Amino acid sequence: MTPPTALFFYGTLRHRPLLDLVLGPPGAGRVRLRPATLQGHEALWVVGEDFPMIRRREGAVAEGLLAEGLLPDDAARLAFYEGAYRFSTRAVEVSSDGAPVRAATFFPDEEEAWQPGAPFELEDWVARWGGVTTGAAAEYMTGYGRWAGSAAARFWPRFRSRAWSRIIAAGEAAPAAAERGPGGDTVVEHRRIRRHGGFFALDEITLGHPAFSGGTVEVSREVFVGTDAALVLPYDPGTDRVALVEQFRIGPYVRGDARPWALEPVAGLVDPGEDPADCARREALEETGLELGRLVPVPGGYPSPGATTEFFHLYVGLCPLGPDDADRPHSGMADEGEDIRTHILTLDEAIGLTETGAAKVLPLAFLLFWTALNRERLAELA
Repeated sequence: MTPPTALFFYGTLRHRPLLDLVLGPPGAGRVRLRPATLQGHEALWVVGEDFPMIRRREGAVAEGLLAEGLLPDDAARLAFYEGAYRFSTRAVEVSSDGAPVRAATFFPDEEEAWQPGAPFELEDWVARWGGVTTGAAAEYMTGYGRWAGSAAARFWPRFRSRAWSRIIAAGEAAPAAAERGPGGDTVVEHRRIRRHGGFFALDEITLGHPAFSGGTVEVSREVFVGTDAALVLPYDPGTDRVALVEQFRIGPYVRGDARPWALEPVAGLVDPGEDPADCARREALEETGLELGRLVPVPGGYPSPGATTEFFHLYVGLCPLGPDDADRPHSGMADEGEDIRTHILTLDEAIGLTETGAAKVLPLAFLLFWTALNRERLAELA
């Protein structure tokens, strides 16, 4: 039998819920953890990222945990997980209980590609990123033994975004008196199978939920698992103009629409840890070059609750829009395949496009009509 492997954890794997999830029940049950230190090394935040790195520095001491009793499959699961960050193991000698121990720890594959920052503090990471990372790892580890690590790692940002969407949903206040149905805790889930997991995911779920007439309704559904998005309509109350964006959309194209270029509000996926309002400002700058002033929240919601988890956070963004703004250059993030044209119209002209069928994106129609209903209020806020 292959002897157990010892690993030294200096970063996020010291968080026991994450470690247990990565190892799975067998490994989590047999791992033994004890405090240890690694001389001549320090654990530092990676600037602009949500994880640490370790590097050599004379006189420094990296504190962590020594994991013992790991079998080859445990080590392989840990290597698969760390592959999402492009980390791999190197042999080290740590000190635990006053004695030297030969072990391995995870170093970045391309250390020079990252800028080291402040000393890493596990408590800070748990408070800011623990839930996102643990939620993403739960999805990522379903690919162990089925996906190549490099292929799964490409979708790690999407796993994190979906985890962040679940955290946002869990923190939302319950609806007021208009809510009529029972709560989600009354649903009994029998089976959930991930049919596809990538930039987007597709789950097959079998469950039972209470019937309004009593008893239980049993259903089996496929659900498109997306992420939260922020949508914003730039609006100038002074000139009563709005900014719309136009770009090619795969949905209308696959449906067979003769004109697969769509007029829309500014929109983008909410990054992990990002406030949806900050996403709206970022996307407005990227897609139109407009710097928004005051953001006015609009009631958000689900675009198609019978088929997708997507949730839209909606805003009207106040900003000056003059006639010259109609000549804005084409924009968008080239590395994301975006090719965007901005249109500056009066609010009435834009509403007219929804009535003629020239604008068929329903969130745009909702934002335009909401803006029209709230013209006076928006003028007061400008």
